[in-house]
Amino acid sequence: MLGTVSGFKWVYLFDGPVNADGHEWYLAATEMNTEEHASTYPEAIGWVAAGDGEDAWLVPDERSCPAEPIELADVTNLALTKLEMLHCLGGEELTLHGWYPPLPPGESEANLDECRASAPWLRCSSVLGMIRVVESSWAGDADYLDFVIDPASGVVMPARGQWITVTGTFAHPAATECGDEAEVLLCRLQFVLTRAEAG
Repeated sequence: MLGTVSGFKWVYLFDGPVNADGHEWYLAATEMNTEEHASTYPEAIGWVAAGDGEDAWLVPDERSCPAEPIELADVTNLALTKLEMLHCLGGEELTLHGWYPPLPPGESEANLDECRASAPWLRCSSVLGMIRVVESSWAGDADYLDFVIDPASGVVMPARGQWITVTGTFAHPAATECGDEAEVLLCRLQFVLTRAEAG
């Protein structure tokens, strides 16, 4: 509703401006980040007006981003939210070194392959597809980066339970095929592998 105060300290802008109803509108996403709760993914996605011609409702604010060279510890879910990852590194090719944990009991690669073969494949997000900063199981803290694989890319993952090097990017072009604006943004947040090798 026009004129409603969001209550969010920060919003990330991903599209716009679009002129309508005498205002400039931007597609924005917010993240929940309070003392009681922190969320890796956006809490709300929608269009917001920049101001009313006299007062600015959106004010630029630079967020700090990891410094080069980027390492895995700089981009895990413990280090950054997904919106920060996209804001800082969207479209940038990253090569990262991490631990590829074994699958938990009862899980199989076939479950991931079935998900990757479904449409849209960018929505096939699973914590089973991850690399960790330290050698450990898939379970535990958020010090990992989850990834997805384009089924048409030809990427073959090395065996689990070893250190691997992966190359990939956020904001994959196929995100535009994910659906409405909110679904497209969620797909842009995924880290998509273009290469993976042992070591």
